[in-house]
Amino acid sequence: MLLTAGQQPNLLSNYYDRIIGDNIQKNADEDFLDRFSIASDCVQYYITVPPVIRNIPIIRRYTKYLHNNLMWTRNYACNLVKERRKEIKNLGIGEKSASNVLNILLPSNGIPNENDKISLTDEEIGDNIVEMFSEGIDSPSNTLAFIIHCVGANPDVERSIIQEIKNVFGDLTDLVITYEDLNKLVYIEAVIKEVLRLRPATLTISRFSAHRDQFDGYEIPSSTQIAINVVGLHRNQNYWNEPENFNPSRFLEDNIGKNYNKNAFMYFGGGLRVCPAKQFAMVQLKMMVVLLYSKYTFEVTTKDPSTNYNVNLQCKELMTRIKHRR
Repeated sequence: MLLTAGQQPNLLSNYYDRIIGDNIQKNADEDFLDRFSIASDCVQYYITVPPVIRNIPIIRRYTKYLHNNLMWTRNYACNLVKERRKEIKNLGIGEKSASNVLNILLPSNGIPNENDKISLTDEEIGDNIVEMFSEGIDSPSNTLAFIIHCVGANPDVERSIIQEIKNVFGDLTDLVITYEDLNKLVYIEAVIKEVLRLRPATLTISRFSAHRDQFDGYEIPSSTQIAINVVGLHRNQNYWNEPENFNPSRFLEDNIGKNYNKNAFMYFGGGLRVCPAKQFAMVQLKMMVVLLYSKYTFEVTTKDPSTNYNVNLQCKELMTRIKHRR
């Protein structure tokens, strides 16, 4: 939320207050994030349940509940855009706004592009913020949980992570992270990719055929929805050596092309509609890995985490023992 809109809700204190049973009143920011906990359910619902079923009287109430949730988040984001526009307008001479996605998007609003068209409306910027919150909360948090699980089950990988952090950042007692340093974390990026191969954030990718076609002897009519089984693709032995094994080294530069086919790795989709936040998500995950493993060690106490299969693969429960690194 801080990187996207420049706001930092007190979610940690709110979380502990809930654990100890304090009766607290959620603020708007916390309510906004809580509503995204059902975002995956909402997407899954609209993808799989046809309109005729959604409007059956006994189901209509749930449909309305999901719709109202979406409208709330959209209205919240639009109001955030309007408030931020006023803040930027009131900046003094020489003052600069904070660096976050919302402030970057705002200057494009109202500025004609080369075709003399307005770039983005307030509503479009708000929709972009909603999308970033939706995918930027659920997917990275689940992927981080799976990273902790996979690394915890492979101590040699954890040692390599710590060594790379020391090589790049030096003294870990006064850690300063820059974008340039994150780009040097080759092994950590390989670990993240291997986790995303085994535990992809997106289980399926759907596309519609633009015209009549044929594939592997099958006739595909025009406008047919085609789904790619990402999990099956990522664990297919025709494309991967020992696909069930956790092996980050397969993604190191010396092994690319030997241990896997780039087209068989679709952790953020592919083609023209690849996830636009692909690079942002990788930076976010690298930063979280550095911050966590520079200070703590994680001992996994369960063989496999409890998962839930929805639009995204969700880690429902992961039992770990956290120790401060000496």
